[in-house]
Amino acid sequence: VYFYIVANDDGTMPAATPAQIENEFRQIVDDYASDNLCFANMGFRYINSTNINFNINCDNPASYNALNPWLVPNCITIFFQRALGANGGGSYGGNAYSIPNTFCSVATGNINSGRTTSHEVGHCLGLLHTFEPANGFENINGDNCSTTADRVCDTPSDPWARGACFSSAGCSYTGNCIDGNGASNFSPPFTNIMSYWWGNGCATTNFTGGQFTRANNFISTNAGLIGTLAPVDLLHGPATYNNTYGMIAASNSLATNGTVLCINNCVVGMAGRKVT
Repeated sequence: VYFYIVANDDGTMPAATPAQIENEFRQIVDDYASDNLCFANMGFRYINSTNINFNINCDNPASYNALNPWLVPNCITIFFQRALGANGGGSYGGNAYSIPNTFCSVATGNINSGRTTSHEVGHCLGLLHTFEPANGFENINGDNCSTTADRVCDTPSDPWARGACFSSAGCSYTGNCIDGNGASNFSPPFTNIMSYWWGNGCATTNFTGGQFTRANNFISTNAGLIGTLAPVDLLHGPATYNNTYGMIAASNSLATNGTVLCINNCVVGMAGRKVT
C-alpha cells in the first residue's frame, strides 16, 4: 500500500498526519493478519490540491479521475482527504470508487473511526457491504446467500438497507423487517468490518472466513490486484526509474542486482524482511 496526505494548494489543512498514517497501516495489518494477508507500507507523499482535498465527487468519474495521475503502480493507493462528496449532496467517510479496485479514499473525520481504512481496503479486495442491496436481500436462513447481499454465506443477513422496516437503538436491531421466507428473527453482523454498524456504536473488528475466501479469489484473478502481489524472494535490477514510481517488495528477501538508479523526481520504494 502507498499513502497520500492531501492538503490545500498552499499546503495548509493536510488531511492526516504521518503518525495517523502509521496507525492506520498497523490497523490494516492487524485486521487482515488472521488470514495471513500481509501488507507492506511503501511510503507516503503529500499532494497540494484544494480540489482533491475538498471537491472530489465520489459518484462522478469525471471528478474522481483527478486521482488517476497519482496512482502508484503495483500498490493499493490510499488517499486521505478532508472531504468526500456525493451526488446526493451528502458526504462519504470513505470510498473505493469501484469493487474491486487498486485505490480508495478516506476522509479526515473517519481516520481511526470504524475501521474505515480497513473497510475501504476490503472493497478494493472485492468485498461488498454485508447488506449490499444491489444484489437483492439475503434471507435469514441463508438459502440465497451466494447470490444476494455480499454473496458471502457466513455473514448473517443484515437488515440495514431494507427501508422503512429497519430501525435500531445503539448497537441493536429493533426493526420489524420480514425476509423473503416470512422470517423476521434477524441477527445482524454487528462486529463485521464490512457492515455499517460501527456508526451505531458497535465495535467492528472482524472479517469472516468467507470474506477472506472472496478477497483471495479477487487477489488471484483480478489483473490490478495481481500486480500488487509480492514474491517471496526477489532479485531486482539493474533498473532505471526516470520521473516515475518504482515499488519493489518481497515478503522475505529482496536483493538488488547491479545498479538501481532513481533520477528526475522518481519515487522508489523497496520492502522486505531483509533488503540487500
